[in-house]
Amino acid sequence: MKSELRAGVRITAAVVGVAGVAALMLGGGAGVVVAQEGGKADATVAPSAAAPAAAGGKVDGRFADAEALLSALESADADLRTLTAAIQYVRAFPEDQGSGSHTRRGTMAFANLDAGGAGAGGAGVGGAGGGEKTATPRRRFAVTFDKLIINGNRLIEERQDFVFDGSWLLELDFAGKQAIRRRVVAEGSGADPLRIGEGPLPLPIGQRKADVLGRFGVSLVAATEGLPEGEQFAALRTLLASAHQIRLEPRAGSEQARDFREIRLWYREPDLLPVFSQAVRTDGSRDEILLAPATLVKNGTVLPERFVTVPEAVLPEKGAGWNVEVMEFRGGARAPEAKPAEGAEGGGAGGGGATQPR
Repeated sequence: MKSELRAGVRITAAVVGVAGVAALMLGGGAGVVVAQEGGKADATVAPSAAAPAAAGGKVDGRFADAEALLSALESADADLRTLTAAIQYVRAFPEDQGSGSHTRRGTMAFANLDAGGAGAGGAGVGGAGGGEKTATPRRRFAVTFDKLIINGNRLIEERQDFVFDGSWLLELDFAGKQAIRRRVVAEGSGADPLRIGEGPLPLPIGQRKADVLGRFGVSLVAATEGLPEGEQFAALRTLLASAHQIRLEPRAGSEQARDFREIRLWYREPDLLPVFSQAVRTDGSRDEILLAPATLVKNGTVLPERFVTVPEAVLPEKGAGWNVEVMEFRGGARAPEAKPAEGAEGGGAGGGGATQPR
């Protein structure tokens, strides 16, 4: 699969998983359209050094500095069992890549089977719960994109799914009938693939402050800093005006520095769930992910079937006519890539595994 997402699931998981997503992932939708589609706003340049606050004094009414926010985020997901929302992902291209933008819209679901009271039982995951905490991380997410908007004016019904069950990540490209199932952590390792330093899909919540500070310079900035100006973005600016924004600058030599100049994350008040992210890549392109606030449901019921990663169990006609590729764990694997729209730029997804035409 080629990609318009290059570290995409990593950012999508960020805000998506909220987990993230991050990094996801990464959402207007369901009638809510407030994120950028035209890709015309200037990309933000990463600062040369992080600062605790912008000149002129305190920029956040709750936290004194970025480290205080990071401390709160360490435990902000303690009672988070499930999260569902509409999601919007925007990829804005720089001039040397033709400018323009691709916007994907869909839905996401997250389940944390390690959270107090979480469990899979009967009707689904979450709700009243009833399960026990487990020693092995069992955080899961699923993202379905079903609409693609090119340059803000061309709508294509195109479906892509990303499903993570705690060990395996399933990528489904319905247009190309391509399914890739890959193990993202070694079997029996006990590693958490959603934690910085342990796996390729770190989330923007529940991370250890020391891990974040070891990889990024951090600063707490005003809620609307870095957001595009103009009447068409007024709804977005209003939406995020009361949020807490943290800016992350990858430290030289870190894995994150290979992909990004800077990452900005917005957390809503008062529960510190991530609702928006903006990342500037080293090639000048920009990713933005929004979880539509009106659609956010915390600790509702999510059916376990949403997190199934066995292709034959989720594909039409058990995968007849699909190419199915299964990839075992390979140390140091990076975040996967997804198929772009026709004519989009992007690199290959990497080899390995066995392709099974059906």
